Amino acid sequence: PTLGIEVSSTSGETMTGQRSRGLRWLFLALAALAGSRCFTGLGRTSLRPSRLATRADMAEAPGDIKTSLRIIYDGDPCMVLEFQSKRVGKGVGKTGGKLKNCRNGAIVPFSMSSGSKWEKWEPTWSSGTYSYNDGGAYFFMDSESFEEVEVQAPLLGELTDWLKEGAEVKYELYEGQVVQVKLVDDVEMLITKVVQRKDNQKDCRVELENGNQLFAPSYFKEGDTMVIHKETFKILKRA
Repeated sequence: PTLGIEVSSTSGETMTGQRSRGLRWLFLALAALAGSRCFTGLGRTSLRPSRLATRADMAEAPGDIKTSLRIIYDGDPCMVLEFQSKRVGKGVGKTGGKLKNCRNGAIVPFSMSSGSKWEKWEPTWSSGTYSYNDGGAYFFMDSESFEEVEVQAPLLGELTDWLKEGAEVKYELYEGQVVQVKLVDDVEMLITKVVQRKDNQKDCRVELENGNQLFAPSYFKEGDTMVIHKETFKILKRA
């Protein structure tokens, strides 16, 4: 009987120890699993890919500022036309110049401190053809939707002098609004009259079919067709 009791006791202790060790291993396994999940969660949080993408869309003065850069300035989409960077005082940098407000076409001055950051914006482009104008607004036919697109004259600037019916254009959009229009091809204009020839016999003033007058080389004569650059609107050649 004594032996039986001792054997029974030893067996019970063995089972208890096994259960204890099993629970300890189970606890360690659960802790390890929880730790792994916690680490993974922290890892994902620390990456923040969306924030990295946002930083990539910022322009910092003065290094990132350049002509034609598109930034949000005072809440409006703008484009840098010209700029200059200089130091003021003891190492304080300033960048200034002119911006075009792409909502209304206004040319405005700007000033930025060195290290300041500005949100960049990327336009989308569409194409169309010029139809007509009513003096204040210009109308284009979109090549894809065939809808009429209205653009106010101040936004077009000098381009209004060189639009001919049917001219192909591409226009820049920001949040669905046209902010810039460009000609696809150079412009051909007929010279309807030679208004004046200069005494030096090198230049003359001519009148074009659109009513514009400009100075041209003296070899141009009435009836000639003049080719005008699509962006600078300078004389390129005789067609």
